Amino acid sequence: MSKINDSILEAIDIMVQERIKNLNFNRYIQVQVTVVNANGTYNVTYKGQTITNVKARPGSTFAVNNVCWACIPNNEFSFLFLDLIVP
Repeated sequence: MSKINDSILEAIDIMVQERIKNLNFNRYIQVQVTVVNANGTYNVTYKGQTITNVKARPGSTFAVNNVCWACIPNNEFSFLFLDLIVP
């Protein structure tokens, strides 16, 4: 009986995680600044991938190697911006 319960719970977890990916709410991810561009944007890495020309919250500045929280407004990755340095 325990294996059946575990299988059901695992299936529910997978379904919930897939649905969460498509909801419209702000998400935050941790990124690391790799380049400060001349135009005021930043290149960052996330899970080994480089994301270029990321804007920052107005009034915020970051330096190379800063680990930051990046906001994904309404779950739209194209609007990604740097928000805060991770303490």
